[in-house]
Amino acid sequence: MKVNIAAWMTKLTRRQPRELSSPSRRRPGGRRRAWPPRLERGTGGFVALLGALVWAVATLTIVWQRPHPPQNFVSGQEAGQDIYSQVPFEYTDNAQTEELRQQARRRVPPVYQVDPARLDAPVQFLTDLQQALAAPTPATGDETAAAPPSLKTRVQAAVKELEKRGGAAALGKLFEQPEELQQLHTQVRRASARGLADEDGVATFLEGTTAADRVVVRDAQGRRIEAVAGEIARPSQAAKSTAAEFVQRFPADGGRRGPALETVLAAAFQPNLVYDAQETAQMRDQAAAQVPVVKEFVDAQVRLLRRGDRISGEDLARLNTHARELQRQRGEENRTRDVLVTLGLTLVLVIMGAGGLMLLRAPSLQSRSALVLVTVVTILQALVSRSAADLYHGYQASSVLFASLVPMALGSLLLAQLVGPAPAVWVGVFTSLLTAMQNNMSVHLFLVGASASFAGAVLARMARRRLDVLRVGLGIGLVVLVMQILFVVSNDMPLDLLPRLGAAALLSGVATSAVAFAVLPLFEHVFGLTTEFSLLELSDLNHPLLQRLQMEAPGTYHHSLLVATLAEQAAAAINANPLLARVCAYFHDIGKLAQPEYFAENIATPEDTPHDSLRPRLSALVILNHVKEGLELAGQYRLRRIIRDAIAQHHGTSLVYYFYRRALERNADTTTPPAESDYRYPGPLPARREIVLVGLADACEAAATSLEKPTPAKIESLVNDIVQNRLLDGQLDHADLTFHELSVARETLARSLSTMRHARVAYPKPNEDHEDRVPKPRTACPAPPGDGELTVALIGPRRMRRMNRQFLGHDAVTDVIAFDLGPGTGPDGPGGRAAELYVCPAQAVVNAGRFGTSAATEIVLCIVHGLLHLNGEDDREAPARRRMRRAERRVMRTLRSEFDLDRLLSVQP
Repeated sequence: MKVNIAAWMTKLTRRQPRELSSPSRRRPGGRRRAWPPRLERGTGGFVALLGALVWAVATLTIVWQRPHPPQNFVSGQEAGQDIYSQVPFEYTDNAQTEELRQQARRRVPPVYQVDPARLDAPVQFLTDLQQALAAPTPATGDETAAAPPSLKTRVQAAVKELEKRGGAAALGKLFEQPEELQQLHTQVRRASARGLADEDGVATFLEGTTAADRVVVRDAQGRRIEAVAGEIARPSQAAKSTAAEFVQRFPADGGRRGPALETVLAAAFQPNLVYDAQETAQMRDQAAAQVPVVKEFVDAQVRLLRRGDRISGEDLARLNTHARELQRQRGEENRTRDVLVTLGLTLVLVIMGAGGLMLLRAPSLQSRSALVLVTVVTILQALVSRSAADLYHGYQASSVLFASLVPMALGSLLLAQLVGPAPAVWVGVFTSLLTAMQNNMSVHLFLVGASASFAGAVLARMARRRLDVLRVGLGIGLVVLVMQILFVVSNDMPLDLLPRLGAAALLSGVATSAVAFAVLPLFEHVFGLTTEFSLLELSDLNHPLLQRLQMEAPGTYHHSLLVATLAEQAAAAINANPLLARVCAYFHDIGKLAQPEYFAENIATPEDTPHDSLRPRLSALVILNHVKEGLELAGQYRLRRIIRDAIAQHHGTSLVYYFYRRALERNADTTTPPAESDYRYPGPLPARREIVLVGLADACEAAATSLEKPTPAKIESLVNDIVQNRLLDGQLDHADLTFHELSVARETLARSLSTMRHARVAYPKPNEDHEDRVPKPRTACPAPPGDGELTVALIGPRRMRRMNRQFLGHDAVTDVIAFDLGPGTGPDGPGGRAAELYVCPAQAVVNAGRFGTSAATEIVLCIVHGLLHLNGEDDREAPARRRMRRAERRVMRTLRSEFDLDRLLSVQP
């Protein structure tokens, strides 16, 4: 019986200390590389050039700016301390100026104009009255009946009044004299054209004025006449004066004509002055504009605010003017010094920013285009912040709302998608410091900007759908709002400011997110980078290349899907990018479309392989050529650069060992062995973690397909061998992986492959008895004659618990599990039985403490216990359990007589 206990021991010897990094991170001398290999040559000068550009732009945005010192006060806020003026200044007293202007407005009298529609109404009344007196009972359809109801009513009332007073006859004679009647119409028109006032209406528009009840009347000819409101004629006054004037001119029958005419004219005259609001407002605005602005001079060391005072709008204006004057005077006096200090501060800031990016060692910053992108986004953010400040302070004096409105998370949103969250957060902190320096070293702005940038970088990496754009914006707005609430509370500002701050923060966050994701495709195209949105588009299996792969090379297509699953799970296990690993795996073998029939996964049976008729060198060329063909197809279909890198690097410079071994066998009799370089892929070596995982998943999936009985132990051993060979061959020299991450990825690949390649039930034919051939733990069946294969694996408690859940249905840690795998393969062909034993040394140590034995003895006892299970013994019932215990003691006595059990497991196999 063959015992393969070396599998676990080999795995233990391959583990490395977790704190060590990948061999690619160290030079022969031991010093760590500052940059990845692609940027080694000329990188220092290139980075210095980009840093100088950022330094120049940052300095310009700080030095050359419109003076707008921020005032962190709002109306209604309580002053926390006494505030004194530091320099003399002159400010505009807006309150006093506005008061003087209001006084000037009140001095302007209201304007009235004669309504043209009412000008001839009295004459029309007289005409209708004349007709009514001539025909007291007019027929239907006459002019009096057709008159407006109000006029008709007034005429009828006047006729009744005349008849009552006996003046109808006198007026009837008047209406029979054309000359006298014409003169009466003229006098009535003249009195109406001067305007007739309504006492209540004029009084209404005189309220609040200081014009001594004066009004301006624009008569029918458009002339403006200023008069006292009380002197404007009322209808009764106009009727009395007009009647008196007419009687004086035509005194005949004056005794009865005068009172009758006055009664009629009192009914004929109506108020016809209309208030002209537009012209009144225009005249008052002109009067207010002529009032000069009131200037107040404030000397130095004058108290502007007393502690505990509520800040008014006038106080805000005075504080803002003082701050501007202070900035102007200091700027004029220390302009040169300020420029030099700014140059030094920005230089230190840029050096720290570049150093931080170097320490991050992000894989996405391994190309010069990525460094240029970071530079462009940093400059763009600096210019946006500067422009937003100039625009805001052009209309607002207080800077409280500015922190909510400025889009300081724009740069981090872009970089989170393009180069990763870590560089995005760092650049966000850098630009927030720069924005604070642009606004008088505002700590408030820096804290808000850094928080918003961090939130944007984190949330942007989770954006996969269009709705996520809104969610990202709202998330940034909420973070800014929380910071603003803390600021408002700490500065005793009025709480009614919070709705405005909240609306501004949410609106700015959503707008910033929308703009960032809108311009994202432009940056992708210009700099040749790939974002999550692009990967989601490429992950669609309806891509033309994947459709071709499915139709022309179905075996390769299926293999790519399995590799994608393996690489995705491994990437998730080590916190890499699972989506990127999956998409790279989809396209990594598209070069096999050129000659799919030469690759094993597309060959139906081993006897149909076309390589039997080819020399090893030619077969290797066909295999190696699929990388070149894949790159050509990727360029033809315009795949992203990261996909092209995966196609070129997933094999690295590894050896096509199968054909190289055939070449060695064929040339065994010659003195010149085949050149190994002829059988190696062109490379380059993979650097990104996702591409490394795709290469490992590709090799493991292909190798696992060739296993006859893919048990978990065999698959784990296979994966360990492949990873170890890649390490020894130098294929992972440039990989951005630590040994710990590589170990986690290796375990994940083995576990996933075991799930994919596990043994299945042998389904019987109809009406046929059968034995279930699924591997069963603790199976009791006698061993058939012949040699077999037994694999013993030592596993940890967590894996033992997982296997108990999977195969036995209970969540516990046991010391041993035995699997009977059915007929195996002996040295002379099929025969015997294949079996596996999984022993948990940690549980054996616990048992040793309980029973007072050594750990080695307990491990041997576990193996004996499992072998007895495989030999048909069982311990479920009490009689069988006693029989099994007697067998265990008998075997253990035999082993102790032959071996020193405490030293048995210390011997290396």
